[in-house]
Amino acid sequence: MMKRKYFLAMAAVMVIAMGATACSSGSKETTAAAATEAKAETETSKEETTAEETEAEKEEDYLDGTVTAVDDSTMTIKSDEDAQVTFDITNAAVNSNFPLGEGDEVSVRYYVDESAEKQEALEIDVNYSVAEENYSGDPVMTGVVEKTGEETITIKDASDDQSYTFSTAIAQMVTGEDKIAAGDEVQLTYLGEAGDEEYPGLAVKVVTSDMYDSDEAKINTLSGVAVSLGDGTLDVETADGNIFNFVEAGADFSMTSEGDKVTIIYEGSLEEHEIKAVGME
Repeated sequence: MMKRKYFLAMAAVMVIAMGATACSSGSKETTAAAATEAKAETETSKEETTAEETEAEKEEDYLDGTVTAVDDSTMTIKSDEDAQVTFDITNAAVNSNFPLGEGDEVSVRYYVDESAEKQEALEIDVNYSVAEENYSGDPVMTGVVEKTGEETITIKDASDDQSYTFSTAIAQMVTGEDKIAAGDEVQLTYLGEAGDEEYPGLAVKVVTSDMYDSDEAKINTLSGVAVSLGDGTLDVETADGNIFNFVEAGADFSMTSEGDKVTIIYEGSLEEHEIKAVGME
C-alpha cells in the first residue's frame, strides 16, 4: 500500500512539473510576441516622427525675378541679382488668371535645397503677366467650382479666395468628355461685374483645366439666332435675349439668313460695339 501511494505521489509531482513547464513556455512566447509588437510600434513611431521632423526642418524662402523658360513642370527665372534659378512647379499654386510665360515677373515661395538641381516651388505670384498685357478680350477668372446649377456656376476665385456666381446661359463650355463638377479647376471668361448679386456676371466661356491647351479652348465662339443682316454686319440674339453685333473680319455672312441658328468665331471682347467675326461654324 505504501508503494502504491509513493507512485501516486510521484505522478502528481510530474503532472505539476509538466504544467509549470507548459505555463512557462506559453509565458515566454507571449512575452516575445509582445516585445516584437512593441518594437514594431516604436520603429513606426520613429519613422513618423522623423518624417515630421524632416518636413518641419525644411526652410522656406522667397525669390523675385523674371521668367526665362517655363513648361508644365519646370520654370526658370532670372532673379533681380541676375542669378538663374530653376524650380519644380508641379505642385505649386500659381496665382494668375493667365498661363505662365516668358517675360512674366513673379515672386516664388519655395523650399530651400542647395544640393538640388531644381528648387521645389510652393506658390507663384505673378506680378506682371505678358499674356494679360497682350490680352484684348473679356476678363478671365481662374478658380475651383463650388457648385453648378441648371444655368449657373459658382467658383472660388484663386486670386482672392472669394466665391462668385455666373450665368452660363450662353457660355461656350470646353469640358472634354466629362461634365463640370464641384472641385474642378476652371478658367471662366465673363461679362459684367463679378460679385453683383442682383445681376450676376455672364459667363461666355468656361474651360476645365484638362482642356487648357486644347484647340477648342484657343478660340472664342458665340451661338444664337441671326436677327439682322447688313453690309458685312450680322446681329445675333443669344438664348438669354442679349443681342451682339458682329462685323466680317474673316467670316462670310453672305450665306446667312435671318432666323438661322449660327455660331460665330470671334476675336476681342463681346463688350465692343462691333465684334470681329473671324469665322463661322
